[in-house]
Amino acid sequence: MLRGRLVHRVLPCRPRRPELLVRPEKLGQSSILPPYITLSRRPFVSSGASALSAELPAENVNDSLPVQRTNFRSPPFNLLGTLDPTKLTPEDYVKPRYHLNATLLVYDQLRIQVYSRYSNGSADLDFPGSPQPPSNRPLDKPPGGFLYYHQYPHAPPLAGELRFRITPSNDPGSFPFGVDLMTERGGPWCLHLPQIAKRKTCAVLRHLLTVVDGTVSQQLMDLARANHHSEFFQTNGNTTGSGWLHSFGQPFYIDLHRKDHAFVLIGKDHITKSSVRVTVSSHTSFQRHYPFLGTIMCCFEPSPYRKHAGKRVAVVRVLRSLESDPIRPNPDYAGPPYPLELRPREGQLFMRMKYGKATPWAGDVDNGRVKGVTPHDAVLRTLFENAAEFGSV
Repeated sequence: MLRGRLVHRVLPCRPRRPELLVRPEKLGQSSILPPYITLSRRPFVSSGASALSAELPAENVNDSLPVQRTNFRSPPFNLLGTLDPTKLTPEDYVKPRYHLNATLLVYDQLRIQVYSRYSNGSADLDFPGSPQPPSNRPLDKPPGGFLYYHQYPHAPPLAGELRFRITPSNDPGSFPFGVDLMTERGGPWCLHLPQIAKRKTCAVLRHLLTVVDGTVSQQLMDLARANHHSEFFQTNGNTTGSGWLHSFGQPFYIDLHRKDHAFVLIGKDHITKSSVRVTVSSHTSFQRHYPFLGTIMCCFEPSPYRKHAGKRVAVVRVLRSLESDPIRPNPDYAGPPYPLELRPREGQLFMRMKYGKATPWAGDVDNGRVKGVTPHDAVLRTLFENAAEFGSV
């Protein structure tokens, strides 16, 4: 039987990776790098070249990226000092960027992040329906401009809204010559006062409006917050959202393949939502038929007819058809024959079928109750009340 001694050999330790610990000289003192950032001088080489790695000169060593981050950040951009168009300065000029849709991998809309000179935090604003970059190239920088608060001259104070004015330069003198950012439907992009009052991400905007500019009183901001309802922005069934209205002549949209259209009506001290039946469809045997497809821009007007004198009756004026969704016959239409004048025409009154004839659509606010239910047309009462109160006809 062999006997032997167990010999303990001490193997040499592998040298640790050389590291450099970078610290600022004093806490709170500005530094090029954030505190406690570890940089490595160890190069990345293949196994076949591992023997040569120790002989690489220092100038060829690639330092790795910081492995630890802090709250270090460069000064914010898009720094706002006012939303009042009469107080703008070149520093209030902001530039949006194209937002990447992570699902579709396309740049689908504009987005901007703004800060305030007088309060902490930021506001992220999306521009849905804004023009897309040509050829989906994010390097095509969108135009810049000024965010400003717009108040209609003959409208309730609750009807204020935030808009974005595109200007050729950062000179506030170019503001009157700029154009508001438009959506794909042709209307100006805006953020309504109840939305500003309710959203948590709009705190910096509320501070600018109420404290810095004094454009909106705190009492009005509280009233707008109390009148914000999430269902204002929902669309379901045969009802489609058409617009926020407070005055006659305001444009809204009608989908010719829909029956009812939802409106948010802004009054003197209240905001309500209801639907109005504006359609050219006909129905037979409990089935509704739509002779046309497309989307048109319209507006409400007081009725010009003599038979409606002294009454609160509104009609619908057709302004134009959308280029992206023009008026066209419905190939699946299976209803009764209809006259040619039923087709919506630019500048003419909106027509509907009644007793087998094409007649102008008319909504009587004071039509009373039918079987204990208020007619849809009664929601137009707000437009007549605002016209009497603010002269918005």
